[in-house]
Amino acid sequence: KSTKSEVLEYYLNYILERAESSALVAVVASIVCAFHEKTFNVSKTLFRTREFFFYDSSRMILDQTHKTQLTSLKNFSINRMNELHENERISACDKKHRQHSLEDIVLQYQFFRTEDVSEKESEKRLQEIWEILDYHYKNLPAKEHENHQHKTWRLFLARMDKRKMAPEAKKVENGIAIELNPEIAPDLKEYSETSQREANKPFAHLALNTWADSR
Repeated sequence: KSTKSEVLEYYLNYILERAESSALVAVVASIVCAFHEKTFNVSKTLFRTREFFFYDSSRMILDQTHKTQLTSLKNFSINRMNELHENERISACDKKHRQHSLEDIVLQYQFFRTEDVSEKESEKRLQEIWEILDYHYKNLPAKEHENHQHKTWRLFLARMDKRKMAPEAKKVENGIAIELNPEIAPDLKEYSETSQREANKPFAHLALNTWADSR
């Protein structure tokens, strides 16, 4: 937390430039999610590669159930020598930054800034992010050549681009929530809804199956 931005960015960029393992890139992405206000110049490097968004979003989804899995495994463990490490892994699941992904960080840069970041610097970051997003738009294939991954990537871009949103602030119990209301193309809406239905099919009769198994 006390490390200066320049120092932190230097070492993270050093790792990215020399990394030959996805595990090292994952560590860098995790640090960026935890300290995004200090690591913008590292974030930009990650933002330029669409695959990093896919992998990190999958990681975030898995993290949502990882604590339960680790706790269950610990209950069956008979080797108390590993208890310290097991507890550390379980407690790490509660770290706030693990609830965020690179997609969230792109939005953080566009909508918020800390006191340590000047308005001029914030605007500069905004323009650089939009340049990166425009680069990704430019490299999208024609719709007739799209596959599932391309459509998914278009959904990512739609959810990350402030220029194509109609944000609306609403009061909630604990403060104010911002509804981003991204502009989603009709074909993407249909694709998203179809994908969601397909994903839910295996769970359609889960309650009934559970009841039947318990009889």
